[in-house]
Amino acid sequence: MNEARLETPNARKLYRIVAVLFDLDPDVVDDHTAQSNVGNWDSMGTVSLVAELEAAFDIEFDLMDLAAFRSVGEIRKTLAERGIEF
Repeated sequence: MNEARLETPNARKLYRIVAVLFDLDPDVVDDHTAQSNVGNWDSMGTVSLVAELEAAFDIEFDLMDLAAFRSVGEIRKTLAERGIEF
């Protein structure tokens, strides 16, 4: 079992969003998926990711949250801190 990959509905939603935006196989996206290992995850990709996540989870991020947008695991933790259950 991949401990870096949760299989809850919200985790699968997060992984699917990342996969679609960055043209990845959704089955390989996990908490270790990050800007450093996804070639097309640049600053514009982060902006798109923020918009998609805000819409999907009905949440608004503030500027301080954006510092965590370097990996899926950090994003998941930020979402959890905002009340999204994983």
